[in-house]
Amino acid sequence: VAVAAVEGAAAPPVSADKQLTIVNWQLSMDNCFMRRFQLEKLDERTYKFALRVIKMVNALPNTKVSEVLGRQVLRSATSVGANVEEALGAISKREFIQKMSIAAKEARETHYWLRLIRDAGLLSANQLNPLIQEALEIKMILSKTVKTSKERYGKK
Repeated sequence: VAVAAVEGAAAPPVSADKQLTIVNWQLSMDNCFMRRFQLEKLDERTYKFALRVIKMVNALPNTKVSEVLGRQVLRSATSVGANVEEALGAISKREFIQKMSIAAKEARETHYWLRLIRDAGLLSANQLNPLIQEALEIKMILSKTVKTSKERYGKK
């Protein structure tokens, strides 16, 4: 990560093959600019996640069940990134928390649908487990973001 020193704060070490999560950044950085940078990284991650879900839905077998479950997971997965995007453009702290809360709920729902698709045997576990893991990580990041934001801004 090429964000060396912002007001004397050193960037945390980052391996080439792993991206830091927003949770790690929030724990290690307090600078407003750095928090904004973290959220933009989360925005990229949720966008790429939505693209992966779109491709997964296209790979589902042509059945009535696949159509219904595919539609559900597609709506929730694309909503995650859309709400993160809205949070980045929020005009108030309250709106930021509200949009991130919606994104967290949609991530939770997406995680559910992906597990259901896997367990129903519509696609193999080998195909879906990486996507399920990414949904879980995004869900945890967003939940922590909402919790931290509420604590930081006094809204319980």
